[in-house]
Amino acid sequence: MPAFLDKALRELGRRFSRQPESAATLIERYQTKNQQLAARIALLPDRERLDSIREQAPAVSRLLRDLAPLIGPQSNGLALQDQIVQEFERLGWQPMLVGYKGYPAAVPISIGKAVLSGFPTANPLPDNALVTIEMVAASSTAYLAQSWTFAGAKAEAKQLALLETGRQALKAGVACIRPGERVDAIGDAIAEVLDAHDLQPVIEYSGHGMGKDRMQSPLILCYRNNYSKNERLQVGQILNVLVPAKPGVRGVRFDTQNFQEVFTQDGKEAVVFSAMVEVTQEGHRLLSEWVD
Repeated sequence: MPAFLDKALRELGRRFSRQPESAATLIERYQTKNQQLAARIALLPDRERLDSIREQAPAVSRLLRDLAPLIGPQSNGLALQDQIVQEFERLGWQPMLVGYKGYPAAVPISIGKAVLSGFPTANPLPDNALVTIEMVAASSTAYLAQSWTFAGAKAEAKQLALLETGRQALKAGVACIRPGERVDAIGDAIAEVLDAHDLQPVIEYSGHGMGKDRMQSPLILCYRNNYSKNERLQVGQILNVLVPAKPGVRGVRFDTQNFQEVFTQDGKEAVVFSAMVEVTQEGHRLLSEWVD
């Protein structure tokens, strides 16, 4: 076993044995600080935010990549959240989802039929399921975000095929980004890949711009847009391209107990992949990295 993985597993074992940080404690620690940081970022010059994103976005991908070997019963959602928050703090970042519209966690971890915003729990992660980890943070000067779905060691061939199609759909969406191109072209490219594999988009969720605000225009529908505004991509925009997809029938639902966690209506597993991309004069620059 590689030394780094052995160390990570021992650290997770240590965290299993202690009381995880409660949602109330997380909100107390971060909610006010997150609001203050958001206000500060909004006042910064565009160039400073862009330079910061260029420098720091790859670290989000590397952090996600390091988590891949830990998806399984040797870990749980709260232990992973604890580890990620410590890495955020080491990098000088804050977990920006804590307290956002009442959200009680720092790192959403969605399993199986859960699509997005899953609450991390102390239950061991299954090694035969798909697990989505959402990283949403901010440095002192910019927002950073990337989500990725991983397969446990005992995932079936159909689950691995779903993962691969989701990754290819994201790459297709990113490939068409260039100044002057229709924003809707991103969704069209994603749709072409999903249609070819008989997969359903999660049309209720979409990519978006990032900059002054964590989520801002342009809105990027990750499937064909029947209500196009004919918006065009512009040099200097930062896009967070998001691809949620699933087999079965189209549609998701909110958990009626908290109206925050999102599940598929038919119980089918879903995947979510995203990337941060800069629109450049030459076309585009991938700011985050492909995780696998």
